Amino acid sequence: MPRNIYEGIAVSFNFVFMALSVLIALCGFRWLRADRKAVRRALAETPRADCVGTLVVVSGKSPYLSKGMAIDLPREGTVGRSRACDVRLVHQDIPARAARVSLEPGGMLFSPARWESITVNGQPYDKPVLVCTGSRVQWGGLTLRLMLDESVSEEMGSAAIDGVEVARPPVRRVKRVLPQPSKITAEEEKPQRPKKALRTLKPVFTPLELDAGPRGARGSAAKPAQVDIPLGVDRRG
Repeated sequence: MPRNIYEGIAVSFNFVFMALSVLIALCGFRWLRADRKAVRRALAETPRADCVGTLVVVSGKSPYLSKGMAIDLPREGTVGRSRACDVRLVHQDIPARAARVSLEPGGMLFSPARWESITVNGQPYDKPVLVCTGSRVQWGGLTLRLMLDESVSEEMGSAAIDGVEVARPPVRRVKRVLPQPSKITAEEEKPQRPKKALRTLKPVFTPLELDAGPRGARGSAAKPAQVDIPLGVDRRG
């Protein structure tokens, strides 16, 4: 065979091997990506062993946080926007390291980082504060609600820490609606006249004499028969 044909076959095999290597690399990258997604999905569905509660998003616009989203809260860790934090909150108003949290008797202890502050139930704090379950925690435009597990709350009790303020959720007062008296119209207030009883009408009979028939044998006339015929009614009742 001529040399040119050998060179053409060699070049074509080089392209084939290059295409196969690229295809194998793409398939391997795709498999690794699918495995990583499966692992993340399994971790998200599996509850953490050290999780004592959740932070529920109440309000705050973010592509990574939506309203009603629940974020696991560990027994102890850090909260912030950085990837190194145990509880990562990707929001523009959250600093890289916002606060440190730890489970204490009575609730969750939030210790703001240096030069940072935290708002609990509408009141700002720049020092450690013990947050009870049901309270609202806010950083800028992001508002979260702390929800601790009932088993953890019963285990830790409700004792307070000396020198640390306690932030409790506001008590909701239920307004009792009393029944309003019915409105009486002017027509109902007027005294009504008693209705007159219906009078019974009694018929009046007038005697009328009729001839009983022919005379008797002795020539004496027979006594006329008397019949009562109603002629009218008595309206006097």
